[in-house]
Amino acid sequence: IGSKMLAVTNLGGLHGGCHVHTADTDGAGHEGHAGHVLNRIADPCPARSVGHLDLHGRPFHAWTRIVQTANAGDTRLFLAEEVNWPVGGLVVVAPTSQGQQPEERRVVALEDGGTTVVLDEPLAHEHLGVWHFHDAGAEPSDLRAAVGLRDRHILVQGDERSLRAGNAFQFGAHTGAFFGGVLRVSNVEYRRTGQAANLGR
Repeated sequence: IGSKMLAVTNLGGLHGGCHVHTADTDGAGHEGHAGHVLNRIADPCPARSVGHLDLHGRPFHAWTRIVQTANAGDTRLFLAEEVNWPVGGLVVVAPTSQGQQPEERRVVALEDGGTTVVLDEPLAHEHLGVWHFHDAGAEPSDLRAAVGLRDRHILVQGDERSLRAGNAFQFGAHTGAFFGGVLRVSNVEYRRTGQAANLGR
């Protein structure tokens, strides 16, 4: 769905009311007058009086940790929990060494009841799957790499302009519920969101 604005309210609009404006125009979009062929248009209304929006994608196990160190060149991840990730799904393996970047791979298959993930390409770096045990009395540190499913069946994202580097007016997708509107979201992926230089947007 492509949309310039999608607002959820219980008052019919962002300013307490939603009014449809109609006008007669000629083919060039000018207000109609004698001698011109007229077309009937209506300005779009951002939201009607219905103030509920539900976005619910298919539930997936969001993330877990590996239980065995994955070495560079490995194509399998052994997980602490069963997952139901789809074949072709994009997974992210978190780094466990300083200076290392996360790695993204596609799921080729699930094995061992969903506790083993087969990746489409070998890993480029080592990802730890161990605990570090300190001296007596100290709690052990969990060094196991996290791995999670990145994509979802429902995607909310900004347009291509929100990707332009160096643009002081970078403005990505926003979702919100106003004036008592109800917005319920689960298992939805967001990309290109927020507003540059505006914390919390």
